[in-house]
Amino acid sequence: MGVLKMKKIKILATSDLFKGFSNQDIEAILIDNQTYLKTFTKNSTIAVGDAPCESVGILIEGQVQIIKESASGNLSILRSLHQGDIFGEMAIFSANKKWPASVQSKTDSTVLFINIKAFFTEEKPLTFLREKLIYNMLSILSNRALYLNKRLNYLFLKTIREKIALYLLEEYNKNNTALFVASMNRNTLAEFLNITKPSLSRELGNLKAEGILDYSGNSFKIINLKKLQNILS
Repeated sequence: MGVLKMKKIKILATSDLFKGFSNQDIEAILIDNQTYLKTFTKNSTIAVGDAPCESVGILIEGQVQIIKESASGNLSILRSLHQGDIFGEMAIFSANKKWPASVQSKTDSTVLFINIKAFFTEEKPLTFLREKLIYNMLSILSNRALYLNKRLNYLFLKTIREKIALYLLEEYNKNNTALFVASMNRNTLAEFLNITKPSLSRELGNLKAEGILDYSGNSFKIINLKKLQNILS
């Protein structure tokens, strides 16, 4: 196996799609399916919203963003992807099979495209590897649906303060302690809440000045739980 091919397989092994697969398993699937590698320059378009979607992509190198444009022309970053992340899985199994949003290369990037539909054809027997791949794909789709449902809770909140309060309370409940390390860094959290990083930092500073919480980097300490809860009341 060539060095480049081995590197690609090691990266694919970090993807949720190939969770539990050996390097030999991944190589067998790549041989069995229609796959191709494509490179993109910085700021180039990988996929356009509403265009036909025929393959899922796995990011091999670089950084990629999922972008949605509103009717007024404003752009929102829905997700930032990193090495090993998969995209296109929602569209490939949808009824219209079209990209729901555009995909843009934030840096020079390399993407492996896999024709997943070809792998699930009834013409091929349901082997153990195919069964594992189907299970992983269902897991990815389920997790994506839960993630989108979680984001909906934030869309109903009107202020940045409310969004931050909800996130911190969820982290508090998940960790069952007032002192915790947030599961998202500032960039990811700002993107998740659909706010700018300066706005996030400014509001966190306000909450700290009011004695509601303290923080350093991604470490948070809720000082006044009642006041934090009252923000959402």
